[in-house]
Amino acid sequence: KPAIRQFDDYYKNHPRDARPLIQIANSFMDLGETKKASHYFLTGVVHLLDRKTLHNLFLQIKGIATKSEIRRYEALPLKKRGLFFRRFWGRRDPTPTTETNERFTEHYRRVRYAKSHFPSVTPPYYDDRGKIYVKYGAPDMRYISTMTAANIRENESWSYENLKKGLDFDFVERGATFQLVSDLRSAAPPGSDFVTQLAIARSLYAERAPELGGLYVRLAYDVDDLTLMDFVAEKENAAHEAPPSIYNFNYRARPLPFQISFAQFRGKNHTTRIEIYYGINLNNLTFVPYFHQNFISTLKYSFVWQDTNYIELQRKNEQLKYFEKDTLQLRKREKIDLYPFYLKPGHYNFAFRVENPEGKKLGIFKDPVTIRDFSGDSLLLSDIELANSIQFSNLPGPFRKNDVSVQPHPSQKYSAHKPLYIYYEIYNLKKSPAGKTHYETTYTVSTQSAQHSFPKKMIRSIRSLFGRRKQSSISSSYKRWGETRQEAEYLSFDLTRLPLGKTRIRVLVKDLISGQVRQTSVSVDLF
Repeated sequence: KPAIRQFDDYYKNHPRDARPLIQIANSFMDLGETKKASHYFLTGVVHLLDRKTLHNLFLQIKGIATKSEIRRYEALPLKKRGLFFRRFWGRRDPTPTTETNERFTEHYRRVRYAKSHFPSVTPPYYDDRGKIYVKYGAPDMRYISTMTAANIRENESWSYENLKKGLDFDFVERGATFQLVSDLRSAAPPGSDFVTQLAIARSLYAERAPELGGLYVRLAYDVDDLTLMDFVAEKENAAHEAPPSIYNFNYRARPLPFQISFAQFRGKNHTTRIEIYYGINLNNLTFVPYFHQNFISTLKYSFVWQDTNYIELQRKNEQLKYFEKDTLQLRKREKIDLYPFYLKPGHYNFAFRVENPEGKKLGIFKDPVTIRDFSGDSLLLSDIELANSIQFSNLPGPFRKNDVSVQPHPSQKYSAHKPLYIYYEIYNLKKSPAGKTHYETTYTVSTQSAQHSFPKKMIRSIRSLFGRRKQSSISSSYKRWGETRQEAEYLSFDLTRLPLGKTRIRVLVKDLISGQVRQTSVSVDLF
């Protein structure tokens, strides 16, 4: 705590020097206060300009970074290298809706352990054993040799057979630290001839074989050039095929199934309205007894938008409680809702979390999202929203758009035994001298992966546009006059005679006055 105050005082007097924030983060990590450690590190590293500190921090993550990330970092100018770390850890955060980045804290727990148990006097201040530990955590089996005769160097072997067959590492002492070696001939005393090296290696492999098994058994009885070459090649192949690092976060919860999807529309004040649709089958919730023979269950939601640097921009939290007398009725019920957000066009990171505390159940979704730009005066189409129903309505509500209520269908999977509704909007239609708009809409339904081609009937105003003759793609169009530059379009499809599988619905709109053409599409997986 005194060290934290000293670093904090220094930073207040030298706000352009971000190194104290990194030291404060390290101190909080030592104290086990991971939330504060994450905050200070990810805040400070963005402003870090000290080349030596950045270099040491990079050495600590180089072993778990991908090759493309390493190339990207090395190509960055000094001013942007600190920002690289925030993005690096943001991509790996298993729970982006919380304040703690668990992958970050686990990595630096490993780094602290490596520095303490496998120390080195040069950066990153742990030896090759520490580098492997930081990448993969503790080995499935660690064997420390007990052979000390004939000045054999200290040596040990680590096995990660549960991660990847043949993923084994041999280490030999080199001046108070341990070095990763291709085979155990390196444990022979300096100046040993080839025959002596082979004999010592055979003894060391025989010593390990009962404990480690696998590749070591093969070398316990016969070691020559060819067997060693095969041994080394198999270990190298296993290391090459293994991921850069392993981290299995324990969510301490059972999975909670949910569906989620998006659609983007023109917003207000030059923003885009992106609607998040989600659905949860209430039968998946755990209900616990409540008073008066009732049952209760809770759903907690979090929606988080971050910029490309994983800095939080918007958040929505909500908690809903469900009271039921007969939980058997829940089999027929599903919670479907939407949340609209207004964002400027650009690239973002989105995260969604839903939790059922009574059942210790959890669902998490995260994905990069590109927000479209609906500004300008050219013809534009919104995304297509899939819907369970569309009805005329003048009542306010979360599903109302223009003069209809659109109940979203939050999944790309859809039953072929019920109508499929779609809703979309047209923007910037050009008016004629008489003040009218005139446009043509073409709908195309085509199979993407089905065993048979299909016909299709549309209902509403184009109910009978599709015939009965089977074919792999069907198109139909109609023309319409209007009075406003923005139009809302909606229709439904009869799916009863469609084959199961991937189906794409494409909408093409031609402005008959301006001549401009735009199209949009959506895919559904019929079951």
